[in-house]
Amino acid sequence: MKKIIVLGSSIAGLAAIEEIRKSEPQSEATILSMDGSYPHDRTLFIPVLTKELDYKKILYKPNDFYGKQGIQVVTDSKVSRVNLRKKKITTEDKRPFDYDVLIIADVPNWKLPEIKGNNKTGAYSFKTLKELDQALDVLPLIETVVVQSDTLEGLRTAAAFARRGKEAVWIVSTPTILPEFLEAEQGRKAAEVLQSDKLRVICANRIAEMLGEGEVKAVRLKTGKVIAAQMVIFPEAQEDWRLLADSPLTVTGKVAVNEQLYTGLEGVFAVDRAASSENLDRASLEEQGRVAARALKGETAAFRWPIAQQLLTFPGLDINFLGRLPAAGHPQSYAAFDTASLTGKKVFLEDGQAVGAFLLNAAADTGRVTRLLQGTTTLDDFPELTATASAIVTGEKP
Repeated sequence: MKKIIVLGSSIAGLAAIEEIRKSEPQSEATILSMDGSYPHDRTLFIPVLTKELDYKKILYKPNDFYGKQGIQVVTDSKVSRVNLRKKKITTEDKRPFDYDVLIIADVPNWKLPEIKGNNKTGAYSFKTLKELDQALDVLPLIETVVVQSDTLEGLRTAAAFARRGKEAVWIVSTPTILPEFLEAEQGRKAAEVLQSDKLRVICANRIAEMLGEGEVKAVRLKTGKVIAAQMVIFPEAQEDWRLLADSPLTVTGKVAVNEQLYTGLEGVFAVDRAASSENLDRASLEEQGRVAARALKGETAAFRWPIAQQLLTFPGLDINFLGRLPAAGHPQSYAAFDTASLTGKKVFLEDGQAVGAFLLNAAADTGRVTRLLQGTTTLDDFPELTATASAIVTGEKP
């Protein structure tokens, strides 16, 4: 009989427990929550925030499911120590948990940028269900939300608050928005289209300080400009892995794993955000759990990346990101844009294979691009695409 522990409130962790129990039904299973919540779907934070989806849809299973299945869920005490050599985990209230199988499914904590005032109430990473709950609780009292981010996720977050009727200020450090996808003039024009009475875009700036006594009341930017705000979101908050600092695992932003999500340490696997920066959907997380559990049984079933979508629709601007960015950056990419009409697409390659694509006001191309990412068509079927400057510099070809 195995003792299984899952670190984090992940769908992938629960899926692994269920798969292991198919062959070893008497296995003990414990989920040690990092943020005091039951397993849930983080991809639904935005639609819940915008009221497109009922809050209850976030939870993967009803809370009484776990007791019925004999799965212990610890939500009232954080993990304080992980000893992988002795296969023992201890919580803050000194409860010890031994394991035979450990599924690391989440980041222990998140670090906000080193900005004066980052410990004030109202500053969030927006990475956990606990933070979403806090944001929803105070939302009626909020007038302005500042989101500091250079990514699509930051834009999605700012747009979500704007849809809730809040003034949202999206601050990016680059001269124009989304430079990994758009050339400078395209990014400038796109930012102009985004500007509205509820969504403001400020480029080439960063937050220097959060102001207020205990609670965020305003932010001061690097340029000296002060913006009144009651909430500040940092979607690019960094992982805090101090809990595993003395472990034999390889952790460089994420826990290093092979195709079967195995860490190389006996009985220890990493899934979900612990092993990937991707925001995986339910089906993908379930598959991750099954892959890890099968690997434990000696079966080989590599995890296949999903073709996820991030769709953002604004008046005059449709953005759709499909798939993912390459794991080690993306020096190899091909694009076709028309700046005048603000339309086009960009495809990213990894090891010569298309893995992700950015579409701007090009919804009609979604099907074609999806087939490219699925491998049922090739770049030869996209004669309009040309190598970007980075691909030309490196001399890479599809």
